[in-house]
Amino acid sequence: MLSLLDSLLLSLSAVLWEELLLELSDLPLSEEDADVLPEEVEELPEFEVLVFHAQFLMPDRAEKEQRLMERIGKRSTPAQRDRLIVVGTQVLEQSLDIDFDYMITELCPMDLLLQRIGRLHRHPGRARPQPVQEARCAVLDTGTEEFDEGSAAIYGEWLLGRTRKLLPQEVQLPADIARLVQDTYGWEPDCLPADPQSTAARGTYELEQAKKQRSAKAFAISSPRACGDALDDWMNEVGATSDAGARAAVRDGDPSIEVLVMMRDSSGNVRFLSGKGETAGACVALDQPPQPEQALEIARQKLRLPGYFSKKWNVQQTIDALEQENRKRFAAWQLSPLLRGELILLLDEHHTAHLAGQVLHYDRENGLTYQKEDEDGDNGV
Repeated sequence: MLSLLDSLLLSLSAVLWEELLLELSDLPLSEEDADVLPEEVEELPEFEVLVFHAQFLMPDRAEKEQRLMERIGKRSTPAQRDRLIVVGTQVLEQSLDIDFDYMITELCPMDLLLQRIGRLHRHPGRARPQPVQEARCAVLDTGTEEFDEGSAAIYGEWLLGRTRKLLPQEVQLPADIARLVQDTYGWEPDCLPADPQSTAARGTYELEQAKKQRSAKAFAISSPRACGDALDDWMNEVGATSDAGARAAVRDGDPSIEVLVMMRDSSGNVRFLSGKGETAGACVALDQPPQPEQALEIARQKLRLPGYFSKKWNVQQTIDALEQENRKRFAAWQLSPLLRGELILLLDEHHTAHLAGQVLHYDRENGLTYQKEDEDGDNGV
């Protein structure tokens, strides 16, 4: 697998572009990895690097979306688009009407890959530099029979292998979408010859799909006919032990945990994180439910924890730790209709917290990152 810097420099040597998308299937979000990108792109000081993923608070994510729309949206000018590198995850595929001149992405299932490629040259009639007059996408792969561990953990080897074999050198969008997606997901009959590796990967994939179907049934709403003449208790979730647990359990694949992020200053006051141009966020009382307007602002301080915390072997431990802290500090907030059932991640004055053996840190440029805490460190939230 090419390193991040190798990928950038090889592409730079091949073309000169106004802006670039580097999209990773599983952007590393450890503290150590978060520092890698700025260090590597020091060799490209004339480029602005914009990081975009799911671990940003909603206000900060909205600001980054606005910056993206200004730089590479439908109304962006050549001057606004000049010398920008966007590093992002799958959230870039959602809703944003943005246009890239050149793309580097990791291998992923065909439908997702074509959706990403759809962000290339999205806006017709745009003047582009000569080397990128044609839309080009570099798909990173291992160069071996193996798959990248992160991508395989997310998507499974079966779909990655089929995409690898079926992906042509050139695609015409949208004309080729239906055929390529149907060939990738339709293997009865199969257009690809079978081999031992693909047969084993298919078996693993089908077992995982069957497991997901069984898990989904635990939280499926029963037929209203089962309630007789009344619909009392029809929506009760018998499989859910808590709101957070239920939301996590019904996710396809690994569950996910969303939290509201607040901070505690050196005097013990709970505050909003400071916004752009602010020295300190507003204080919020803990001994009473927030007023509706303030509760709405608290509810906007939401982000999704990195995938490490929602792995099947870690998710319940993480939710239990957060719920215990919430009962101790934020019991009054549960009386607010907008905040009932929400999990609050409380950072210290340095914007750090300890959770599930990890130290988390938040900043407005990189979002929420984490690293393993020292063995003698504090294990509290």
